[in-house]
Amino acid sequence: AQISGIKREINEMKSEKTTLEMEIQKRVSYANLELEATQLGMRKLEKENVTYIRVNDHDTAKTIDGKLDTAQE
Repeated sequence: AQISGIKREINEMKSEKTTLEMEIQKRVSYANLELEATQLGMRKLEKENVTYIRVNDHDTAKTIDGKLDTAQE
């Protein structure tokens, strides 16, 4: 009787685990993330929304440690 009770509890816990895993998948699904982002006013980046600026005549940047980083083509 004790073994049967423990097996029943194991099966209940496995079922609960499956339910929780499905809930997690539902909450993090891409569609839900996209919907939530839309509701927050976010939108997908479009080419016409990108503005490039030139800050100097060279393709050079200063890194956080003060070194110069030159773009290699």
